Amino acid sequence: MAHFARLNFAPRVVQYGADNITILSMVAAGLGVAIVPSASRAHLMPGIRFMDLPELQTCDMPLWLAWRSSNDSPALHNLVGLTDAVFG
Repeated sequence: MAHFARLNFAPRVVQYGADNITILSMVAAGLGVAIVPSASRAHLMPGIRFMDLPELQTCDMPLWLAWRSSNDSPALHNLVGLTDAVFG
């Protein structure tokens, strides 16, 4: 969270998962998006897309944005577009 604060970004956390598999399972179930360690990409799940966030590579652990690829929510598309514009 301190790294996000340095970037003037305050993620709205509504749920924490016990581990990365749990978090990715929640994303796959359509419960939202997640900022996860880049190592989570090794746990491919059907329907999940990962996006590298270069700006966050200076964090102690590189982070990625993950979301269900079939999610056509306008809010999600806005978030992905904003993330790409800021970090891409």
